[in-house]
Amino acid sequence: MNDLAVVFSPVLDLSHEELNEDVPLLQTPSNSNYVPDAVVPPGEPWLHGGPSRAVLSLPACLSLRTNGASSVEEQGEMKVYAKCQLQQGVLFGPFLGEVCKGQMLSNLRYAWAIRDDSAFTYVDASDENKSNWMRYVSYTSNEDEHNLVVFQFYRHIYYKVCQSISEGTELKVWIGKDYASLLGLGMSEFYSIGFMCCSG
Repeated sequence: MNDLAVVFSPVLDLSHEELNEDVPLLQTPSNSNYVPDAVVPPGEPWLHGGPSRAVLSLPACLSLRTNGASSVEEQGEMKVYAKCQLQQGVLFGPFLGEVCKGQMLSNLRYAWAIRDDSAFTYVDASDENKSNWMRYVSYTSNEDEHNLVVFQFYRHIYYKVCQSISEGTELKVWIGKDYASLLGLGMSEFYSIGFMCCSG
């Protein structure tokens, strides 16, 4: 096994100008474990029958599988797996999608809420061509099953590896107490109202 994830150069695709404010803070030496998305080729290849933007953004240290299969072309729900050992503290993000302000989404399967002062903004990643690979990470409501935790950094959502992930292991994200608290939810309240249901 190797440590590909911790040696990537911290470079972000800055095609989304609202990300600019986070980049300097994420690229400090203390955040050398930051793994950016893969650079998406120009020309929007998904418009010509190529893979979706979400698939193309997958970092080299990860793989997509469909219902346990090795080919992403097969039908079914995609999941994200580690291609190498991912150490605790590795960061992924930001979670990309369409930003929806002032309205509750009807489908929260591929969405996260962002606390912006006293209001909520939602990042909706239901469109694979307007989002990134993070939409495919399975969400778990069981604290014992997760290996990633979600957090809000300024006005963006990131995932952090909270325990070492072995090669071949599926990535699973959990809301965590800090994020729930930021949204003003107790953990029992979060589960009872089903505030967010990410992919998985």
